[in-house]
Amino acid sequence: MNKKGFTLIELVTTLSIAIVLVIIFINIGLIIKNIYNDYDNKTKLLIDQANLSTAIHSKLDKNIKNYSSCADSLDFCFEFNLNDGSKSRLLVTDNLISFDDYKYKIPDNLTVEPEIKKETLTDIPSSDNNSFLILKISIKSKEYKNEDFGINFIYQYNSNITTLEI
Repeated sequence: MNKKGFTLIELVTTLSIAIVLVIIFINIGLIIKNIYNDYDNKTKLLIDQANLSTAIHSKLDKNIKNYSSCADSLDFCFEFNLNDGSKSRLLVTDNLISFDDYKYKIPDNLTVEPEIKKETLTDIPSSDNNSFLILKISIKSKEYKNEDFGINFIYQYNSNITTLEI
């Protein structure tokens, strides 16, 4: 047996194992980076959703006197007259959601689908809240096809006392 050093086969085998291990570790690193970026993006969307929802709920909840569509806008725009005499405006365009002082610039990879509607339940006694104003702003990402990062606002009122027009 030659005791002068490593054979060529031993060197090639060691080098091959080292290369395979480096490739495995690089792939694991890339997978971890993608997972981190994915959760980072989702977290940002959820924080924006919470901020928008808080802004709308804190101002409109149990405070709407009436509302109307903004006549000066072709976008989704509604003006809410509140019980204290103040007004709040909700404007949704392709790249911005604006509610009073709160503004949310919509990233290019998101789509927004706003909707507002009324529903009245007929089998409720006339002294109870029998109607709902439903405001839904769907914010969807191309990356997360089945998830909605938008808001839902439901305002319950008595249609015999309060008239809300769409």
